[in-house]
Amino acid sequence: NKKKKKKKNRKKKKKMNYIVLLQLTLVLIICIVSSNAIQTTTEGRGGKRKEFKVNNQFLKKFHESPGPLKNDFTCTACVIVLTIIDWELEHKGKDWIQKELKEQCKKLKDQSLKYACDMVADYLLGEIIEALIQKYTPSEICNKFSFMHCNGCSLNHINPTTLKREEGKEAKETQLKGLLISYILEKAKKLPYREHLKGRNVKKSTNELLPLVDIDEDKFSDLEQIYRGSDWRGRDCDDHHKGVYPTKIEDKTMDPSIDQNCNGIAGINPVTKKSYEEELCEGTDSHQVVMFGDSASSGFHIPPEWFHLQNLSNIVDLWTTVNDELDWPQLTYSTGFKPEIEGESIYMEMRRRNLCSHRAYQNVGHNGHRMRDFADQVAALHMSPQDKPFIGMMAYIGNDICKHSLKDMTSVDSYKADMIKGLRALDRVAPKGSKLLVLGLVDGRVLWDTMNNRIHPLGVPYKNVYSFLTCTDANPCNTWLNNNATIRDLASQHAALLSKTAQQTVDEISSSLQNITISFYPFPLQEALAYAKEHDIPAYTLIEPVDGFHPSVHVADRLFYRFFMKHISEKLPHWLPAENPHNPTIKKLFGDQGGH
Repeated sequence: NKKKKKKKNRKKKKKMNYIVLLQLTLVLIICIVSSNAIQTTTEGRGGKRKEFKVNNQFLKKFHESPGPLKNDFTCTACVIVLTIIDWELEHKGKDWIQKELKEQCKKLKDQSLKYACDMVADYLLGEIIEALIQKYTPSEICNKFSFMHCNGCSLNHINPTTLKREEGKEAKETQLKGLLISYILEKAKKLPYREHLKGRNVKKSTNELLPLVDIDEDKFSDLEQIYRGSDWRGRDCDDHHKGVYPTKIEDKTMDPSIDQNCNGIAGINPVTKKSYEEELCEGTDSHQVVMFGDSASSGFHIPPEWFHLQNLSNIVDLWTTVNDELDWPQLTYSTGFKPEIEGESIYMEMRRRNLCSHRAYQNVGHNGHRMRDFADQVAALHMSPQDKPFIGMMAYIGNDICKHSLKDMTSVDSYKADMIKGLRALDRVAPKGSKLLVLGLVDGRVLWDTMNNRIHPLGVPYKNVYSFLTCTDANPCNTWLNNNATIRDLASQHAALLSKTAQQTVDEISSSLQNITISFYPFPLQEALAYAKEHDIPAYTLIEPVDGFHPSVHVADRLFYRFFMKHISEKLPHWLPAENPHNPTIKKLFGDQGGH
């Protein structure tokens, strides 16, 4: 049975990869199917251009293709496809592009997808290439597809709304990278399609927070490099046994040779005849770490080196990668555990104090989430009063402010009601003795003030990038990432008001909670900036270089961890568990405890 299930999972993942690899191709077909036959004649820069016309025979033949195709992609995706083709056309030529696409089509096993790929290669690609040769811009061509209206966003203008054609390989490459960043940020706003959850007895709103592969449905996975795998929650050491999962307190009725909580401690001491879990962990105040929040708490990060594009296959590899969430929870200040963070996370501090807490972490943060999503994140936890108590953090630091306009920001009443709803839900399922640090919102003006005149890795000022992202509807925070100081100030005023509301709510509700103790702490962004200035650390290094918006996981998160620990140690020392005196024995007997 185990072999069958693993084989089934491998097939599922393989099929997903095929679909991802064809997204760049399918968007073109989707665009055409959504339109009528198109023809146009336009004045070019060097005179009249040839008529650009979509082949009616192609449309007729395509409608006979097997399987439904859905219009799931944006104008940005269409422009990316054509910019890639235009970019390759600059130095590889028409014949190479057509040959390369046909080679990619041959590799596909799914017949419906293969047919769609062949349709593009045989009937559509040539016409698009001819349009590009005739100096139509990618935006102009996408505009011919009736369901979208691309406005020709360009990185080279503060107000990029003209249909400008980028000339030369370097300019096209820069534009392509900008479009890819735009698509990534658009993708981060959307919930992934979760076919495997159909029919599950879970709320739809929590689907995006659960592991892709979780055979025993205990909300923990034994796989790392999958959607919501062990980077987000401690690795399950037996994904076929619902009674075995990280964060569990030992059940003494179970076989002691089973590692029930996946902390790497199992078996019986041959001298005392007691289980090692009982002997080394019982009564030692072992805790789990829980994180609620948004993309910042999830470690959103786009590595700059990903944009060192060399060829088409490199771009396809990038595309495949960005279809995940672009989050790195394994590096965050809360649940990080990778060697490069050098132990600087709340989870690693709990583990250092007590090795029985190995793998006891859950990060249910999500890109785009705000206070309204708090209760849904609680529902996505594996938690019961029988589990280890937690030290948790709740950090919705910006998305209640980051909207298209000021009028769309979360109201004080809604914010407070959603916070109380989430806290009540958490208190009902939390193990007794749990603690939660409620964090305030940031003052996002620091982003524009620090970055707007700096040069982005794409080679243009950040203010151009912010304007470009607004143009492509991918700006992660229109209310702060804009050139209007009045709007930025009003956004920060409301952020301060919501933070004050959070503090007042903690004071009002704390005495009525049965299982959790809560405390408020302003998010330490200003403290981190002051520390950076005092120690000659450039302020811009605290901000992610590619999106110019999120806190950097490599610099800012390390500083945040230090300020969180300083605050807890000085103001809430009773929250911290004592060190387990058996740690040396655990290390001697069980080594790295199976790793993460």
